[in-house]
Amino acid sequence: MQTDFILSTLATAADHAAKHGIYPSGDLDAWLTSALKTSNYYARVMWRAVKDAYNGLLTAYDFETIMLNQISSQFRRGYNDGLRELGLSPSDMLPEWEAELQDLMAQELTYVKRLMDDIREAARNEEGYKQFRNRVDMWARRFEEMKSLAMLRAGTLVDKLLTWDLGPTEHCTDCKGYADVGPLPASYWMETERKTGHRPQSRTLECNGYNCQCSFGVYKEEIGMLFAPALNR
Repeated sequence: MQTDFILSTLATAADHAAKHGIYPSGDLDAWLTSALKTSNYYARVMWRAVKDAYNGLLTAYDFETIMLNQISSQFRRGYNDGLRELGLSPSDMLPEWEAELQDLMAQELTYVKRLMDDIREAARNEEGYKQFRNRVDMWARRFEEMKSLAMLRAGTLVDKLLTWDLGPTEHCTDCKGYADVGPLPASYWMETERKTGHRPQSRTLECNGYNCQCSFGVYKEEIGMLFAPALNR
């Protein structure tokens, strides 16, 4: 609990400053992001909110506020982590990237409200709250989705080669196929997304992004000219 309080205080202060264009040093922010991610902080805070809402300790407004704050923090930190992976910083964020990120955050409100309704229904029927664990875990994993999204968008600017890296889980045909093609320019992956909607953890993948732990990686070895395979999808 004390660790969560310290992490929450630091993250809230850093996130508030970032909204006003004030960013902590790269090393400090990277450390804080790593601490939040490796400690499963987001999953713990959201799971605690689910339990408290089920037990009547939180109003719908309080529950939605906690969830959206955690989701927004996680999305932005995941995105910033992706920028850092490419040698960029949050201050390099382009307006169109910021607009897309804000839109993704806003979309989550619908899902949070739906979760609150389901929790209330479960409480009325005394069904227990453990059934909501998977939904919380899926939200907690979206850090990596935002990181890959940032690498996809920014990778075209810094001319990086990206690989589709499989996570430690079962793989659908789409994910396996993308992993097999090897390192390709970010522009190729952007075109893939434009034509198919596919990127790591995307809902348009064969696996629907559920339990998908794939991510983009930066290919760092020297290679010759690459030829992107045709998009036959």
